[in-house]
Amino acid sequence: MVPSFPEASEDVWGQFGQNQTFNISSCMVKRIRQTPSFVTNCPIPYHQNALINTAREATAPDGISRDHSKLDNPTWFYQERSYGAGSSVGLMPPSEIPADLQLSNYSLEEIGYNASVQCNHIISTNLTIEYYIKQGSLGVFRLEGTLPNLTKQAHDPIIAWCDNSSHKAVCENPGGATMFAWYATSNDQGKSMVGIRATSWYEDDFNNIQCSLKFVPTVFTVTVNVVNQSIVVTANDTAAPDPDLTRLLVNNSVLSLEFLSKMSPSLYVSVLGDAFSYNLNTTQAFSGMARPEAALRATEASFEATLDDILGVYGSGQIMINNETTTKSIQGIFKSCRIGEPLVHAFTLVLNLLIILSILFEALRTSFWRDLPRYEMMDLKSTVTAASFGGNGVSRKIQQKKKIVDRRSGRPKAGGNESVPASRQLHRAQDHST
Repeated sequence: MVPSFPEASEDVWGQFGQNQTFNISSCMVKRIRQTPSFVTNCPIPYHQNALINTAREATAPDGISRDHSKLDNPTWFYQERSYGAGSSVGLMPPSEIPADLQLSNYSLEEIGYNASVQCNHIISTNLTIEYYIKQGSLGVFRLEGTLPNLTKQAHDPIIAWCDNSSHKAVCENPGGATMFAWYATSNDQGKSMVGIRATSWYEDDFNNIQCSLKFVPTVFTVTVNVVNQSIVVTANDTAAPDPDLTRLLVNNSVLSLEFLSKMSPSLYVSVLGDAFSYNLNTTQAFSGMARPEAALRATEASFEATLDDILGVYGSGQIMINNETTTKSIQGIFKSCRIGEPLVHAFTLVLNLLIILSILFEALRTSFWRDLPRYEMMDLKSTVTAASFGGNGVSRKIQQKKKIVDRRSGRPKAGGNESVPASRQLHRAQDHST
C-alpha cells in the first residue's frame, strides 16, 4: 500500500487548507495497539521536537550511513534519505502473502516528491526582525517582510529573553536577544522559498541565508529489510506524474516548515539555532569546507531532511487515518530452511559419486554380471561355489571347467537353472591341474 492524495479528501490531509491558515481542529491522531506507532495527519505540532532533531542530525559523520528513525514507528529506521516514501512500512504489512511463507525482504515502487534545497548568502533582504512588546525580561519580536518574487508577507512572532532590566529600550534592538527564525512560503506557480534571520551567536553563520525549495515528482524504489527493520529509498530517473495536481501537499509541507519556526521558542538560546549549528559543526568537521560554505550545505541538508519527514507524516496519515491508498505489487524474498552444513553436503556428494563410480566399474568389469554363477541361498553347494569366486585360481579353474562341461552336455550356461555340484567342480579342477 502507498498513500494517495485525492482532491476529494483534502479536508482531511490538507492541514492548512486552501486559505493556508493553521487549523488544529483538523488534526487527528491514531495510536496502533500493541505497537509504538503514533500516526497523525499534522506534522506540526505533533512531531515538532522530532523534526527539530531531524534538522540537527541531517548530516552523518564521514563514512557512516545516516540512520534515522521513522517518525510514526521508531522501531523502523531509514538508511540515508527517506524522501517521504515508504510510509506504509511498519504500519501495514504486505497483504496476500501465504501464512506459511516468511517474508525477509521486499521492494516496491512509489511516486512521491524529491525535495531539493539550494541556499545562498544574501547581502540585503526584505526580511527583518522587529521589536513588538516587552513583558518583564521577555521580548516579543516579529519576523516581517517578503521573499524575492513572492508577495505573501511574514508576520511571525518570536519570543526571546532580552534583558532583566525594566527599560524597554534595551530590547528594542533585536541584537540584544538571541534569535533564530525563518519564513517559508510558496505561490501557485510552484515557487517555494525560505529565508533565515538570526542574531547573536547565530548571526555570522546563518543570518540572511535564503533557499529555494523544489519538489520534483519522482519514482522511488523502496527496499525493506523485515529482519533488521530497515528501509532504503532510492530515487529513480524515470519520469513520474505529479502525485498531487492541486499542489496542496507541497504547500502544506512548506507551511509545516514555516510553523515549525513559529512554534519553536528562542529564550536563552534558540532550539532551531542550536539544531542548525550542531549540523553545521558536523558538516565542517568531516568535509573540510570553509565555514561559510559549510553553513550553506548544512542548511540545505537540514531543510531537506525535515521536508522528507514532513512528507512522510502526511503519507502515513493518509494510509492509517483517511484510508486513501493505492495498491502496489512487491518483489519479495522469503526465508528458507537449510539442513546440515555445506562441508557435510560436499563430503556426502563426493562419497555418493565414488560409490556410483565403483558400481559402474564393477558392471563393466563383469559384463554387467552375466558371467556370475547361479546363486541359491538355500543350496549350500551353490553358496560355496559362488563364494569361492572371490578367491584366486581355484575359482577361475572351476568356472573354465564348468563351461567345458556345459558345452559337452548341452547344459545351460552359468547363471541358468542347473549347476554342477561344488564337490565335482573342485575334483575336476584338481584333476586338471594334475
